[in-house]
Amino acid sequence: MRFDLSLLRILSFTLLFALSGLAAHGQSDRGAITGTIVDTSGGSVQGASIVATGKDTGAVYRTTSGTTGAYRITDMQVGAYDINVTSPGFKTSEQKGFLVQINSTSSLDITLQAGDITETLTVLADTPTLQTDTSDVGTIVDRRQIMELPLALGGQGVLRAPEAFVF
Repeated sequence: MRFDLSLLRILSFTLLFALSGLAAHGQSDRGAITGTIVDTSGGSVQGASIVATGKDTGAVYRTTSGTTGAYRITDMQVGAYDINVTSPGFKTSEQKGFLVQINSTSSLDITLQAGDITETLTVLADTPTLQTDTSDVGTIVDRRQIMELPLALGGQGVLRAPEAFVF
């Protein structure tokens, strides 16, 4: 039995193309927030309304806490957010300036205080966020950083070398 060389090349190319798509699928330009809503005694608050509003973009993301008080907002644009949490019988909680970073899940646990719903507790998010769900690290490279890349060491016709940026 004789194999057709062109058929073998086509199958190899198709397999290579399919596998290369899997490697690129893990990259993302979005982030997520996850956490738990509890009361001052440590009990979970089910059905709390969580609203994240982007400070720069105005994008609004909404979710509610589950039976264990856990919540998760995924596929968020990168940037600073004001987080408002409301639940009947509790004061409204505001977290200002909470950072969502690229390709990461930031943790934000919120404790609600019992009280009138018209009262608001505001917390400024000045502390850096910690990622407890993953060890992935990502960053945004802006135009200025790219323009300040070192010149290529040995290539002709190349103005900037991405490899030099990595090192």
